[in-house]
Amino acid sequence: MPDEYDEYHSEKPSYEFQRIKRERTNRLLKRLVILIVALFVASFAAILILEEACGYYILFRSKDAWEMLTYRNETPQEVYSGVYYSGHVTKEQALKLGSLFERRGFFRRPDTVTMILSKKDDDYLVSFFVAGYFRIEDVRPEFEELRQAISREVLEGENVIIQLCEREVIAMGSHPSLRVRATVP
Repeated sequence: MPDEYDEYHSEKPSYEFQRIKRERTNRLLKRLVILIVALFVASFAAILILEEACGYYILFRSKDAWEMLTYRNETPQEVYSGVYYSGHVTKEQALKLGSLFERRGFFRRPDTVTMILSKKDDDYLVSFFVAGYFRIEDVRPEFEELRQAISREVLEGENVIIQLCEREVIAMGSHPSLRVRATVP
């Protein structure tokens, strides 16, 4: 004999009941998906607004805008060298570095000389691309003297670290990542 409980809670739900439940679940899922997409679009728009209007960089991108100064080497061939610098370094500092290298004859070579002037924490980094084999012990005195000259003449006594890097540059977002072979702190 069926009791009152069986009338309201049958063992097997009817097809109509299952259809209504499925429709309700589908409506909730659609709302949830729309909400997630709206949140994603709104957060992306907020990030772009923060980056463009306020200067805050959030999406693991660097705020460094890399610029380049080009120098024509004093050779019969048309060879150009460059000084790259980041947004943390002023153009005046990069120009001073370029003129120091001109006075020291770096741009009289028949091959391209490329260097990068950047700043990391409280240190200025001057990165050179080098090719071939070298022993750091053989070149350390020359680069140590150059490091001191850069600190004294270009960067007003700030700490300078010279990096000797592979010619291969690893693309990492908006600025290159260098393969450092040796440093002269």
